[in-house]
Amino acid sequence: MKVQNARVLYAGYADKIEGRDNSWKLIADTEAARKKALEDGYTAFSTTTFDYEPEKNKPEPVRYGSLFLDFDYKSDPAMSIKAAKRFMEILYVKYGVNLGSLRYWISGGKGCHIEIPAEIFGGEAGHPCLPRIYYEMIKFILKAYKDSSLEKILDLQMYNMGKGRLLRCENIKRPNGRYKVQVSADEMLNFDISKLLSMSDESRINLPFETDLPVRSATMTNLFESAIFMFHLKNKNKHANLGLESLLNCGFIEHCWTNKAELAEPEWWAMVGVLMAFGDKAKPLVHLFSQGYAGYSEKETEEKINNWQTRKSTLSCSYLKSIHDCGKRCEVTSPIYLWHNQRSRDVQTSSAFSLEEDGVYYHRDQEEDGNKIFICSPVKVIGKLRSQGSCDWARLLEIKSPDGVEKRVVINMRDCVGRGDVVRAQLADDGVEFSNAPKASSLFMEYLRTSAPVDKFLLRLNMVGWYDDTYVLPDALFGEHFGEEFYFESSLVSLHNSSGSLDDWKEHVGKYCRDNSLLVLLTSYALTGPLLKPCGFEGGGIHIYGCSSAGKSTGAHVAGSVCGGGGHKGFMRQWNSTHNAIENTAVLHNDNMLVLDEIGQASAETVAQIPYMLANGQGKARMKADASARNIGRWLLNFLSNGELTINDKIQETGKFTSHVGQEVRVIDLPINAGVGQDLYENMHGYENGARLSDDLVSNCMKYYGTPLRAFLAAFCGSSIEEKQRNIELIIEKAQKFVQENCPEGSSGQVRRVARKFGLIASAGEFAHECGILPYRNGDARRAAEKWFKIWLDQRNCVGDREIAKVLKRVQDHFAIESESRYVPIEEADKDSRFRKAGFSWRDKVAGRKRFLMLLPAADEILKGINRKVILEAMNKLGWLELKDDGSIRETKSIKGVNHRGYIFIPEAWEEEIEPDFKSRGGLSLSFPQDSY
Repeated sequence: MKVQNARVLYAGYADKIEGRDNSWKLIADTEAARKKALEDGYTAFSTTTFDYEPEKNKPEPVRYGSLFLDFDYKSDPAMSIKAAKRFMEILYVKYGVNLGSLRYWISGGKGCHIEIPAEIFGGEAGHPCLPRIYYEMIKFILKAYKDSSLEKILDLQMYNMGKGRLLRCENIKRPNGRYKVQVSADEMLNFDISKLLSMSDESRINLPFETDLPVRSATMTNLFESAIFMFHLKNKNKHANLGLESLLNCGFIEHCWTNKAELAEPEWWAMVGVLMAFGDKAKPLVHLFSQGYAGYSEKETEEKINNWQTRKSTLSCSYLKSIHDCGKRCEVTSPIYLWHNQRSRDVQTSSAFSLEEDGVYYHRDQEEDGNKIFICSPVKVIGKLRSQGSCDWARLLEIKSPDGVEKRVVINMRDCVGRGDVVRAQLADDGVEFSNAPKASSLFMEYLRTSAPVDKFLLRLNMVGWYDDTYVLPDALFGEHFGEEFYFESSLVSLHNSSGSLDDWKEHVGKYCRDNSLLVLLTSYALTGPLLKPCGFEGGGIHIYGCSSAGKSTGAHVAGSVCGGGGHKGFMRQWNSTHNAIENTAVLHNDNMLVLDEIGQASAETVAQIPYMLANGQGKARMKADASARNIGRWLLNFLSNGELTINDKIQETGKFTSHVGQEVRVIDLPINAGVGQDLYENMHGYENGARLSDDLVSNCMKYYGTPLRAFLAAFCGSSIEEKQRNIELIIEKAQKFVQENCPEGSSGQVRRVARKFGLIASAGEFAHECGILPYRNGDARRAAEKWFKIWLDQRNCVGDREIAKVLKRVQDHFAIESESRYVPIEEADKDSRFRKAGFSWRDKVAGRKRFLMLLPAADEILKGINRKVILEAMNKLGWLELKDDGSIRETKSIKGVNHRGYIFIPEAWEEEIEPDFKSRGGLSLSFPQDSY
């Protein structure tokens, strides 16, 4: 039996200070150790204690501790106290909790804290996933007793796994000059809110705060047990630790859970009868199934449970089917046997295997230790893996190769079907040595199937990014944390690592970006990937082009160092890859940035496809060997590319492929030396030339990387969902303001779409600066975005839609070159026989302007590339076309008694005003979608 002082907890700092090592310290859970930590300057302790230090890839330790409630409303702390009083009322009235046995604090900054001792609900024995069980308890209460003030103010970020969360110690001065002070239950209940808040003005040392002994509440205990069940159910564990994994596969029980809000009385009674087979553990489950019913009464439900317990009968499947036919044929007489049969099979099989120091053995006769068969070298089944959709099941194994190296290997359960040759071949390549004994192969497959711990389920992840409100990196979580352990499998895990501290990156990389607008832009851009999904922005790319040795790769290295590194070339990938390889790489950079170096190494065909694919966030549809559809790779990301040519020039390099205007919107081409000084740099920061500065920057990027992104994610997610939502709204607002202030009048949807991307870059950079992540001056990121948006706009030479501009220019060129050679004067129409005739020409006798009828075949050739209605409307607004009396476009002309179909152009209309942005006649108002490229 473990003793109290064998447990450990973390001491840390409630407030971060620049220059100080703010990392947490593991200490013993003793009064002496806590006192020593306070003397050493630590100001906070973790809310839970542990059997041993929690570490990645090790079994979770048992966690112990009270249920802490954090009422947090920074802008109005009085609201926090009001919400806390409401919660206390619920605890007293609905759950029978003695409020005198709780502890209370006024936090001195944003609200208050309440501690509910674990003894009140039977949680003193601890649980490996105790924080997430507490999370489920709070969610139950919030759902059952709807109160918007509680949902907005109660901080659910308290209930994190891993090392947990720190709670500030009392009577320590906060940065705002106030204190966290303990108050009594009587004070909390009877003092008005303003008086309670004023109590944090001074410390309250050595005041007696006696609390009543905690008394077990039956209702709170049921809540705790229900939360355990819900936690396992949510994580697809299906409450294996209560033996319900197989029972919950019962079609009738599944029906009762899905329709718990409107179960008929006979169905409810039958459900109770099935669950009561689990004795004492059944009560909380019955309450859990019943709480969804609008007329649920805890007291009435308890009486019905007690009434059923006197029957002690087992319901048959035939009886259940008379109430609700689930449609399944499970070959058992009662649902309880689903569990009994599977449990007996697995226990009997798994107990016949043993994992010993030199390998796995099968015991033919479990009573005779010597009668055993060697199966293979050491292979430990750590747990069961599955994806978010409860599919792609696998086993996570820990193996030891002949040279003593330990590694973890994932075995897909689909490969375990049949003889399992694929599995053994895979493991043999990893160093597992198999026996040639008879039946050893089939016994090994039984070992894989039955030896996984019944309560060890891990979420199988293969891409970084957002999973609901949690941002996942291979070794870290940000935001609303998972209530379960996960296993990240990826060949590029190392790319998302970090090295050094944030201060190291700012000192050796970030400070050299200051006063260099392109580097400011790129480092800000590197932080936009995680913002795309929560802020509702589309993915896309920036392509930096320019002459050799201008600093393109240096800029890519610097931007990549913001997100991660550790690879041979830091965070960068190469354009010189196959379509499939880049698609797989994109999946691994989901909700992040992908850096592709040197477009010149790729083929024109690859470049014609990849930017669209990356921006659209979806790979090719493919088939499996059995002709069924494979899962399509999906992602949302921003990418950074570089090369000596623009994207469009590279696509058209061989003449086989044509670029589209949509490329210019999805991928923003930026020239590296467009009036911004010597190549990449405007400020050399004391270096004699750009080459030396680039060498040092690249070298530093290989040493210090990844910390800015992690700090950015922590700041963006904040300490609560509400804070994250405020950050989202702030970033969107600033991006919209950027568009309003920087788009010229009459800008098309294409221009505004690109401006929105620059606006996101500016917003991300300014947010990172305000959080102390990017070492720039206030407004630097915004000014860099404004400067480079203008550079992009200037080289585009048009604020209208480029498709329209291209076709209009083609029309102008056509008439400038071929007006004489391909257009027959109207007086010669009956005798002209020239080849490739485009139409007819004449001079208007009234206006004296020369006009041209472009016949439909020629129009199909000249006006291609855009919707015909759209381009005609544009030319009409510019006055290029002859109209009928009713204002519609004239499309026929009688020449020598013959009607010819086409469009009548007036070239002199554009000879005086050829404005590419079409503002000469008040701008265009076209009735087609802005994003229909």
